[in-house]
Amino acid sequence: MPHFAPRSHRECDQKTCSARVFRYNSRVATWYVYLLRCGDGTLYAGATTDVEARLLAHRTGKGARYTRGRGPLALVHCEEQPDRGAALRREHELKRFPRARKLDLFRRRARGSLRAARDPDQRS
Repeated sequence: MPHFAPRSHRECDQKTCSARVFRYNSRVATWYVYLLRCGDGTLYAGATTDVEARLLAHRTGKGARYTRGRGPLALVHCEEQPDRGAALRREHELKRFPRARKLDLFRRRARGSLRAARDPDQRS
């Protein structure tokens, strides 16, 4: 049986080095930290490179074990991070926040976006 050595990062072409193939690789430019509100009212924090795909995985029972059976799930907060390390540090920070602070985090953001929608000329 032939042995196939894994390709080095330099040998990869664009098709095989896409975000889909190396989904959790730190070479992906943009990482996101997100908060989900579960159907039972609890909050779940996670990090990913593709928020829509991760939310779909959670909703179909293929995401984190914590979110299975706790639907419906709603994305309530999402932050962009520059790299995987920053995303994981921020996720850990969010998980250590008390519940009230997590709720305040996305409530403040929602109020800010409502204000901007009402007055588009206002600069913040």
